Amino acid sequence: MNVRQALAVFGIITMLLTASCGEPSVSRKAPRRQAAPSQDKDYLSLVISLDTLPSNDVWEAIYREDSLLSHRPDSASLPYFHYFRARMLYKNGYIDSAMAQFNKMKGTQAGDETEVLKAYSLQDYGLRSGVTAHSALMERILEEMKSAERHHSKLTFKYYDLMAKAYFQNDNPTESLEYAERHFRDHPYRTHPVVMQRHYDISFLLASMMNDFDKMMLYNTQQRKLANLIGDSLAIARSYDSEAQIFVRRGNSPKQ
Repeated sequence: MNVRQALAVFGIITMLLTASCGEPSVSRKAPRRQAAPSQDKDYLSLVISLDTLPSNDVWEAIYREDSLLSHRPDSASLPYFHYFRARMLYKNGYIDSAMAQFNKMKGTQAGDETEVLKAYSLQDYGLRSGVTAHSALMERILEEMKSAERHHSKLTFKYYDLMAKAYFQNDNPTESLEYAERHFRDHPYRTHPVVMQRHYDISFLLASMMNDFDKMMLYNTQQRKLANLIGDSLAIARSYDSEAQIFVRRGNSPKQ
């Protein structure tokens, strides 16, 4: 599988999750944050919590924060202004400008959370843009991941996800699944339906690439259990499609 194919598959998964999580009930949504003076906000927590939102709500939050920060007279010195502006630019196709904005993020000291978020974002969006996960890049990501672990960064779990993506691009589903599991275990919102659903769907894909039918059945069972729990009809239908894949590849039929 080449880079474009890998990105396409992850893109399909993202679209499926966006559709199935489109309008969650109040109990499934992360608490909506009220506008507040930007210097009083915990932006790191906000960035992490974006993982719990469906796509449209993620962009609503990003646009809101970019708008608020852009009206600050000191916006050029605010790292999270550059972070949210970078994500907006990337979404609109201005890849080089987005990467330049990420590079403008400055922490107060080496290894702090701002510097970790900057380094992670540059690697993550680089992979999304089609950068090949060659050996030198893999070593750099691994080195940054270990640095985040040494500093007990709250963003370490995102590096596990990044490693999973990189191994996926390199046609190594076994290592990719290992890091996907680490990402899920360490995710601060691992019990949130959006995070759980993404994990089960991607893990099923990786198990399928490995031809590991036991793992495929495991993740398919988890997919359906969660889908039934939250009453997501699209996710329920997708779980039956996944089950059908298993039986077709095994050469038998599901029990009636």
